[in-house]
Amino acid sequence: MQLAPFWAIIGPSAAGKSSLEKAILERIDSTGILLTYTTRPPRVGEHDGEDCRFVTQKEYIGLRSTGSLLTDVENFGFLYGTLRTELNELRLKARLVIAILNAKAVEQAWLQGVDLKVICLVSEELAILQRRLRERHAHDWDRSRLHRRLQNLLPEMSDAHAVAAMGGELIINFDGEFEATVVEALALINRSLRG
Repeated sequence: MQLAPFWAIIGPSAAGKSSLEKAILERIDSTGILLTYTTRPPRVGEHDGEDCRFVTQKEYIGLRSTGSLLTDVENFGFLYGTLRTELNELRLKARLVIAILNAKAVEQAWLQGVDLKVICLVSEELAILQRRLRERHAHDWDRSRLHRRLQNLLPEMSDAHAVAAMGGELIINFDGEFEATVVEALALINRSLRG
């Protein structure tokens, strides 16, 4: 039996990763999402089992201690990981599997020999990401958290470019042209579905 292609979407905060994932789900039938297990609290509008699997620190450490995690990273003081068994099950059932990861998680998967293709989603300007992040979280983050996230945009952008240099597909999400970004991503994914 042929395994479904596995695609990750990486990029800096506010690059449009979740929006791109949603657009792919709407346009490619039988797409499975590899959800991330995380110790961070849900954001406004997020739901357990739909956006992420929200777990306690103790539950996450339990997953880690059993060797269940395919990826295992820390970001802004929270733990994020994906399960190897869930990926394998999805690749057998779905036509396509997608996940939102970060560069370190992609590298971990590649080091384990996972056949993973990557969309490295970036913006044409750092200022656009800063504006989007401020607009999105001005009401629900305190100033120090927002400042930390803004400070991390440039390293996140650099990480996305580094993964692209290692074989990921770089897509620039130009401000106001999201549909073109979706079309470009779908063209890449559809090639892998035919391949």
